[in-house]
Amino acid sequence: MAENPSYDFASRDYANIRQDLLARASRAVPEWTDRDPSDFATAMVELWAYMGDIFHFYIDQAAREAFVNTATKRDSVMAFANLFDYTPRFRTPATGTVVFSNGNGASVSIPQYTPLSGVYNDTLYTFYTTTSASAAGYTDVIVDVTEGKIIQNELLTSAATGAVGQRYALSDTAAVPSSVRVFVTDQNSAASTAVEWEQVDHVNTVNVNRAAFSVYPNSSGELEVVFGNRLSGRIPAVGSTITATYSVCTGSDGNVPANTITAFQSTGVTGVSIGTSSDFTGGSDSESVDSIKQSLRATIRSQDRVVTLQDFKDACALVPGVYKSVAAYTGGSVTVYPFPYIDNYTAYASASASVSAAVQTNILSIIQPKALLGVTVTVAPSVTIHRANITLTIYVNEKYRAYLVKAAVENALNGLFELSNLDFGKDIKIADVYKTCMAVEGVDYVVVDPIQIYSGTSGTTAASVGPTNFIRKGTFTLTTSGGIPTT
Repeated sequence: MAENPSYDFASRDYANIRQDLLARASRAVPEWTDRDPSDFATAMVELWAYMGDIFHFYIDQAAREAFVNTATKRDSVMAFANLFDYTPRFRTPATGTVVFSNGNGASVSIPQYTPLSGVYNDTLYTFYTTTSASAAGYTDVIVDVTEGKIIQNELLTSAATGAVGQRYALSDTAAVPSSVRVFVTDQNSAASTAVEWEQVDHVNTVNVNRAAFSVYPNSSGELEVVFGNRLSGRIPAVGSTITATYSVCTGSDGNVPANTITAFQSTGVTGVSIGTSSDFTGGSDSESVDSIKQSLRATIRSQDRVVTLQDFKDACALVPGVYKSVAAYTGGSVTVYPFPYIDNYTAYASASASVSAAVQTNILSIIQPKALLGVTVTVAPSVTIHRANITLTIYVNEKYRAYLVKAAVENALNGLFELSNLDFGKDIKIADVYKTCMAVEGVDYVVVDPIQIYSGTSGTTAASVGPTNFIRKGTFTLTTSGGIPTT
């Protein structure tokens, strides 16, 4: 009978593999008793254990990245996104308005894409006018402005290969995909003029003769302009020059406060001065790995069908611009309530959150064709947000300063109202508040009053949040007792 090697196949790290190998050596070569680290045989055993540890690390990593639920690397998650035809949410620029004042008698034109700038928190931000405008003598004009800058006529290639599925990466990784415009100059054509091609969601679904392209992210974080493959979408001819014009932005960092814009970046506009500017809102960052995984799970679960209310919720969550969603059924009609991503939600003070008309249209175009016959789908243009007022007394340990403990408790309570911790119909419970406070160092115990839920901004008391409503931070009334006096 063959000898049982007595290996422990659960040994996957250096120490255990080394121990198993030495135990095996003691049975196979009993005359070898020297275990000193300087011994050559011991060194060889340790090298094998070291290599075994490394191999097991890569085996475990490969297994982890092979499944949506356990993948951690962005390129792995992006591969799953491509497999299920899911386009991750891209960054969006913040928008606002600026007032230009004309101090001269003559009318002055303000061109589209006029660059502006301003400083906030010691950081220089750039902006550009979204539309052109004119200011008559001694009057003010309000112009729409977008955070970021315009990259004009970036050369993607001076000689297209003519191959199928050509891809060209944009040089700036902060590009806004929806803003990309591509121009192709066919050098073989007698006219040899630049022709703008059309951007579509998926170039592999269009007609073979359509001059179209799509913008996709790669695993390196770059945005690539992708052309057709002769079966769907035209191919730029051999030798063609391809250029791109697009905007870039800073995402959520561009949500700067009012009156940040203070200067022109160029001298192209004269006769007008910059007055006030509004708060900038709507800027968001690219979708995180965790968010992509959540959306992919929804895609897999729904299997490209919309039947149950959960299917409606999952399909809505896949639309760029929707952070969370819920669906409600009433007499043959399903109403979808999308909730947008709101940066710094703990400081949000509005009684509702609106969804743009473009996002509403996108939701309908995805959901309605997949819904059951006879079911009408509507999208709520906004979501009502209730506010929660918290009142409590903190009993501070005698070894801690009361004002520091109070500040720590308030900071911990803010975490309850982070957008990632909230959902439709989710109330803030007294138990949640109590547990959060007791986790703060220096708190002996707390007494929490009943949490007051208010609808809107008028102060009307609500019984609960409600299944299609959201909640936000209201006012915190915190008092302390005990602890080390402030003075």
